[in-house]
Amino acid sequence: MSYAGMLDKNLVKAFKLIKDLAVTAVFVKKVSTSFDFETGTVITTDSGTTSAKVVIIDSTKAAKDRNTQQLQIMFKAEDVGDLVLYETVTIDGVSWKFGKHIKSDRFISVIELFREK
Repeated sequence: MSYAGMLDKNLVKAFKLIKDLAVTAVFVKKVSTSFDFETGTVITTDSGTTSAKVVIIDSTKAAKDRNTQQLQIMFKAEDVGDLVLYETVTIDGVSWKFGKHIKSDRFISVIELFREK
């Protein structure tokens, strides 16, 4: 077995072992529009969703002059795919916007999310 296969297998095992520390997040894709020059119409593609188990690493409130909250989450990269395709993440019924990508490799992604209160 290759190292990549061994890492992936152990990552799946790790997410199973943490049980209720991992919550389900719904990644909502961006709605994209394009223009069809033949028909002269705008084509809008519906947004889709992808569910994945995530671990909330950190949750902080911003400075006193701003009414925002930040959240850092970790998840298996293969469960979600390319993060550029997504616009928001919904966790426990609360919608979050993407912040910076802290770490993203073939196995794990760690990103920052934020929302206004």
